[in-house]
Amino acid sequence: MTEALSLAVAPPLSSYRHRFHVALDGNGLNGLEGMAGVCLFLYNPDAGTYAYKIRYFDGLAAGHAVSLNPSGKVGFLGNAGQHLLLYNALTLDEIRRVSTLRYEGVPSSLQGSTHAAWMSDQEYISSTDRWMLRTREDAAKRATWVSSIFSRSR
Repeated sequence: MTEALSLAVAPPLSSYRHRFHVALDGNGLNGLEGMAGVCLFLYNPDAGTYAYKIRYFDGLAAGHAVSLNPSGKVGFLGNAGQHLLLYNALTLDEIRRVSTLRYEGVPSSLQGSTHAAWMSDQEYISSTDRWMLRTREDAAKRATWVSSIFSRSR
């Protein structure tokens, strides 16, 4: 028998062998309305139990993809807004949020940083409109341009 538990009454996180992070988009038909969020789904196949926690983030829409740093402690929530959002991978608490508009303006409100590739536990690469952006988890305001995706004449 499979049993669902809220994390408030579930066994310790370490008792679950499998952890899945799922990006959640808004509650509208196209996923753009409402808040973006993350679902942490925990599963223990030996006991047949699972638990989950869901966290939505104010001011963020169209959750798209989640990626964790190599140690599994920090998550990046890709979205269609202009935010780089990092969260604690165990508690789902927001660690840091930075607007990509400080680096580059975009022609559409739906252009965002939907994916990230972690280079180390502290450094990841994501994209803005025309640029790849290398950012440190502990100092997102010190991002550096990696390369242009498109020519400047676009």
